[in-house]
Amino acid sequence: MEHRHHVKTIPGEAKAPEIIPGAEHLEPGATTQAEDINIPLVATVVAFFAVLLAVAIVSLQAWFYNADAAERARKQLSEYDPNTPFGALVITQEKELTDPVGWNDRVGQPGQAKKIVREPIDRAIDATAKEYAQAQASAK
Repeated sequence: MEHRHHVKTIPGEAKAPEIIPGAEHLEPGATTQAEDINIPLVATVVAFFAVLLAVAIVSLQAWFYNADAAERARKQLSEYDPNTPFGALVITQEKELTDPVGWNDRVGQPGQAKKIVREPIDRAIDATAKEYAQAQASAK
């Protein structure tokens, strides 16, 4: 234990202060003076609150970025959404590829020459494969 000597001073006194030996203020039931700071306790408390602050900052950042991403996802439409121009185009083209047989109009052609048959893509591929198979068989 470190013993500190207290100095008796008088305001306006021109001489050096007098040291009073034995002016220790011990806490009742303890071996330290009342003015001593418990350094290990202070260091532990500071370390605890520093870690607590770091955890709080990281947690708040994670919460913010998660909430921000969720809000952006909620406010943005998918590119295949029918309410976007690209989504409407994709839906139209898929429908044209899979619709049953029908008629399409050619641009700039009058009367019956204006009409052209529309087939689903699977049926058109099968028909083309059959034509090539027949052409191969007849060429042999």
